[in-house]
Amino acid sequence: LKENDEIINIVKNLGIKGDKKYIHSCGSGLTACVNIFAMNCAGVDLQNLYLYDGSWSEYGLKEMKNPIEN
Repeated sequence: LKENDEIINIVKNLGIKGDKKYIHSCGSGLTACVNIFAMNCAGVDLQNLYLYDGSWSEYGLKEMKNPIEN
């Protein structure tokens, strides 16, 4: 991983604020966990960080009929 100071700078440069709620997703839920870990290392409270563990492997299923835009 990057040094904590570098992670903090990246999170600040992205405009992420510790008092907002963030939902993380990716292809299967694994990479999103790394984002949550990094944001928590940068001082964002874990109570504001959520994981959609189904991510695209669940959301994109045809049976789910969820809206998808290209």
